[in-house]
Order: sequence, then structure tokens, then C-alpha cells
Amino acid sequence: MSQHLSREKDKAGLLEDRRRLLEYVLDTYKAQGCKLQLPIGMNAAEPWLLDAVDVTALMSALHHSSTSGSTIDLLLCCKQGSRTATHDASRRVSSVDDNGMSAGGACDADYAEVPSLQLPQLDTGLSESEIKDLAYLVFAANCQGGTDEELLSTVRHQLDVDEGRATEVAQLLLVVNDTLGKMNEATGRLPVSEGWTATLELPVCLLGVVLPKDFKRFRSFVVWRDTLSHVLLATLAQSVRDGWLTPFEGNPSSAKQLMARLKAALRRCDVRDADDFDEEEYRAASRAAGEHAYAIVQCTAARWKFPWGLRARLCEMLLRGVFDTLDEGSYIDGADQYLQLLQTRLWPLLGVSPAMHNAGFAWIHFRQFVLTRHPGLVSKTKALLKRLAQLAQREAQQTHGNLAAAAAAFGAAAAAGTGAAAASAGAANAAAAAAGSSPKMPPEDVLLTREVGGAVIDWIAERLSDYHNRYMSYNAMLA
Repeated sequence: MSQHLSREKDKAGLLEDRRRLLEYVLDTYKAQGCKLQLPIGMNAAEPWLLDAVDVTALMSALHHSSTSGSTIDLLLCCKQGSRTATHDASRRVSSVDDNGMSAGGACDADYAEVPSLQLPQLDTGLSESEIKDLAYLVFAANCQGGTDEELLSTVRHQLDVDEGRATEVAQLLLVVNDTLGKMNEATGRLPVSEGWTATLELPVCLLGVVLPKDFKRFRSFVVWRDTLSHVLLATLAQSVRDGWLTPFEGNPSSAKQLMARLKAALRRCDVRDADDFDEEEYRAASRAAGEHAYAIVQCTAARWKFPWGLRARLCEMLLRGVFDTLDEGSYIDGADQYLQLLQTRLWPLLGVSPAMHNAGFAWIHFRQFVLTRHPGLVSKTKALLKRLAQLAQREAQQTHGNLAAAAAAFGAAAAAGTGAAAASAGAANAAAAAAGSSPKMPPEDVLLTREVGGAVIDWIAERLSDYHNRYMSYNAMLA
């Protein structure tokens, strides 16, 4: 008993030391002129909130918000949301694991159960708040017109976008569309591709068109520009990483050179004080950034499209919005309308395949169950995972059948003679295509589907093993 009390005392001491270290880090951050956003009614970070902080997520947020005037929402740096008897819903830590679907990161032992996927493509270089901002921007640019106002408000709330920010986004999109309309009238063509509002052209256009005068405060312009610049830089870096092609004849530069030029142009755009801002210089710098971005995308497999990993994260982030934040085991009002809007309007533009949607939808249900332990999610999650396994099995059988049919047809053609072989090979390909009349799953989506299933199995196996170890430890303690 005395040893147990000693361990509890040591644990309490370590917890108090952890709180003090976090308080020191946060005080240092505020001393640099930055701001810390706390739950309503809280003047300083209380012990329960400090205990919920994910150090990895906090360090990432501090790294991306180290400039004077930046703001960190401490709730977004917490490990997971939970309702307890001592903290009401207004102080509930709402969302959690900064990794989400992305490649897993470290967390404290008590919260190691938060699931994550290990595909390296899902490591986008963007924080969860940046992905949420981008998700809302893309949603607003493509779905705002004709969408129910109540649904728009719900999506905004689900993505942690406040009303002021949403108003800014709507105004900026009007400014860009107005500018592009005038350019179309003057030249007879649009300087953007079709579907540009769901591609990297969206942040490029915003950087090139929007000015401080479009904001109420210069500081709001700086925060907005910093977010877009980082999204552009990190996303292009991922596109280069995922699929760099041989530079075309007019652009023999290497990826490293082009990225360096883009960074230099963005540094020219990085004006922190209103007195130092010159519109002509900023327009020249943002135009140069757009030109370098264009040169880079011409040498990547993705072109202007968001890289596959970022599309998967955006899909996950938007699908998470289907859950009610108050009743975590239920869907929001208008969930069917919301899902239909995503699948019919946004997914085709964004490049989200049915397979990615199915994998993402199954994953967010499993993740929600792990975070909340809500019993109402069990049957839904099991049904979605079963459906995902059936689709993966069907894809594997279809691929095997197509290869077997093609091989048999080619073998028969070869036996008939060389002249017939070429014609019969074409017939074999057509037969294989006919046999696989349903759309073939992209290889990345196949990996995602397998990873979701594998992550669920690994999580269950770890829980069972952990249960066994804890049971044995408990018995040993009682002995």
C-alpha cells in the first residue's frame, strides 16, 4: 500500500511539473506579443485544460504562430474532447488529435489510444487549423451559392470558423470573382482553369488580388496572408515530393530552384506593418509568386490539383462535420443534405473519388467512436467497415479476374500465330475492360482503404493486449 501511495505521489508531482512547464511556455509566447485564446469565462489556463494539452500539437501551433499578433486557440491543441461532471459543455475540449487522418504523432500514454493512419502521403505539412481554414474556403467558394443558410452556419461552426472570419471569406471571394470578371471582359478569357475554386489556383488568386483595404484591420490581412502563403508553399512542396516530372523545354530549372524562387517571392509579400506596405511592390511580389507557382505545377503530376494526401485530409475534415458537437453519437440536422452536397458538387471538383469518400466516412466513424465511446456509433461503424472490406475484396477479385482473362486471351492469340496476336491482344484488353466495367479504384485509394482496415485491426489488437497487461498488473498489485 505504501508503494502504491508513493507512486501516486510521484505521479502527482510529475503532473504538477508538467503544468508549470506548460505555463512557462505559454507565458513566454504571450510575452512575445502573441495571444492565447481560452474557453469562454476563463482568464488563465486551468489545470484540467493544461492536463488535456497535446504537447506535440502545441509545439506545432507555436512553430506556425510565432510572429507578434498571432493567436493560438488552446482548445485546438488538446488531445481529445470529453464531458465530465466537473466541466460543462461550454468548457468541453471539442476536438482533438491534431493528426486526425494524418501520419501519427506522439502523445502521452493516457491518450495513446487516439487512432491515426500511417500513410506518409497524409503528412501534408499543414496544421489541423490550416486544413480547416482551407476546407471552409473551398466549401464556401463552391457551395455557398444556393446552399441553405442554416447549413452554411453549421459547416462554419463544425470547422471552427467564427462568424467574422466567414464574413471575410465571403467578401474576399466576391472581390476575386469581380476582378476575374473584369479581366474576362477586357481580354475575352479567364486567366484561370475550369474548376479553379477547388484547386491551388484559389489561394494563388486570393494572394494576387486581395489587398489590406479589403479588411477592416491590417493585422487581419497579415494573418490571412500568412495562412494562404503557408498553404501554397506546403502544398506545392508535397506536389513536388509526390510527383516531380522532367521539366519541360521552356522551364529547365530544378524543383529546388523553383521552390527557392517561390519562397523569395513570398518573402517579398511578407509585410508586417501597415506603414511599410506599398501596393505596387506587393502586387509585383504576389504576381511573381503566382508565376513561380505556375512554373512548379507544370512539372508536377498533380498540376493545379491538390495533392492526393491533402485531398484525403480535406475530405476527412469536411466529413467530420456530419457529427453533432453536442450529441456526439448523432448526425447534425440536415446531414443527408450536407452529404449529398459534398458528393454531388464538391467531391467531383476536388477530385475525391467514391473510394476515398467511403474510406474517409468509415474512418471518421471509427475515430469518433474511439474519442467518445458513444454506444450509438458501434453499429454504424461496424456496418461501414464491413462495407469497406467488401469493396476492397471486390476490387481485388476484379483486378485478378481481368489479369487472368487478358493472359488467357493473349495465350490463345499467340498460339494462333503472330498476325492474330496483335488483334487478339486488343480484343483481350477490351474484354478485360468490359469485365471490369465498374470504375477502377486508384492505387492511392486502395492503400487508404487497406490502411483504414489495418488501423482498426491494430487498434483492437492493442486494446486487447493492453487489457491483458493491465489485468495482470492489477492482480500483481493486489498480491
